[in-house]
Amino acid sequence: MFKEWLRYILQGSWMEFRRDCLAKAGGVVADPDKRSTAEKAMDCVDNVGPDFGLYHPDKKNWTVQDHHVRFIMTVVLDGLLSNLWSSKDWDARGLEISKAVYEVLCFLKASYDTVEEERD
Repeated sequence: MFKEWLRYILQGSWMEFRRDCLAKAGGVVADPDKRSTAEKAMDCVDNVGPDFGLYHPDKKNWTVQDHHVRFIMTVVLDGLLSNLWSSKDWDARGLEISKAVYEVLCFLKASYDTVEEERD
């Protein structure tokens, strides 16, 4: 299930993050504070609004943390829609889930950096 999640459910969010954050920053960005990023993402999932919830939000003045929040929010919402976890799970462990998705993003970024270095 985890490989399927990485391969399919996560792909759109990861491609968006790479295009809109990593590519514009030259391929490497610092990790924002895990707890505050996860809390902000949790709030966005619970109160989807125009800043992060639009299909194509205006990212002109976004920070690195904003891109991380958007990734976490879209992955969590996709996970809820695909029944990876239930609304009950989210209500009980939203912060834990957000932090776990943050860690997956850090893993993907580290893997991306390694692949890019090998290409040079």
